[in-house]
Amino acid sequence: MRAHALIIPLLVLLGLTPAAFGAASLWPQVDQLRNDHGYSDASAWRRAQVRAVMADVVRGASTGTIPASAQRRAEAAGLVLREEESWVVISSKPELADGFYVVRKGAVAAPLVIQAPHAWFDLDTGKLACALFEAGYGRVLLLNSAQRHAPSQGDASAHAGQLGADVAHRAESVFQAATLGVVDALNDPLVVQIHGFGTDHGAYAAVLSEGATFQPDSQLQAARQVLQPVLDSFGSLGTGDDVPELAARTNAQAQAITGQARFLHIELSLPARRVLVADLQRRAALGQALTQLAERAP
Repeated sequence: MRAHALIIPLLVLLGLTPAAFGAASLWPQVDQLRNDHGYSDASAWRRAQVRAVMADVVRGASTGTIPASAQRRAEAAGLVLREEESWVVISSKPELADGFYVVRKGAVAAPLVIQAPHAWFDLDTGKLACALFEAGYGRVLLLNSAQRHAPSQGDASAHAGQLGADVAHRAESVFQAATLGVVDALNDPLVVQIHGFGTDHGAYAAVLSEGATFQPDSQLQAARQVLQPVLDSFGSLGTGDDVPELAARTNAQAQAITGQARFLHIELSLPARRVLVADLQRRAALGQALTQLAERAP
């Protein structure tokens, strides 16, 4: 077992996380950045710039050496880059709704990417994603910064307002460009999207899916086996075949990274989300399970 995998459970047992050592809490920053009137699709030029600078920051993060040009290039792409001791934050300007992205510096146990594209609408998914990342899990964290049904102020695909600000279905979003940049930079990453559902899916506590990607059945079954002990006490654990409406077959990120990265779409019931946000040890078990899945040799 790697040193990282030993350190994090020890911190959890002590009731400590990186935030306890002075790292800024991420969720309040995301919540403050929320702008339900600022979403607009990005031009092809801008998406290319975001993708490139994101890839360069992720590549440099493992050694802690962020390219000197990164801040200037992020600014040129309409984003704000701030380097902190433990990570680099690349975020939307307040007047826009381009998302919130964090890249961890230094060594990590696995190429795990954590996303919450409906951070507010899927209640507590943004909080959960931030808490997992702050506890040491994942190389990159990606969140939206406008509620999914907020209106789009500009639509590159000429369907204005149809999808609103739902970045999980916006191929022209900065969120999509950032995802592609992260995948460009990592070796066989696992991109995990955390979503939530209401009370209309029976006894299911969680639903796992590979989304629109073409992956062997064995990969989804492995995810189910690893996550079953973590989620079992909440209720049944299903797949997208069991609950097609939660299978994410039209997910834009899954479609874009097919053949380039692994993808896992996790839908959680509200009771499961609430417990995972509040319970350090249960959340640590989830983080360790996701790390185990991401650690698979390519």
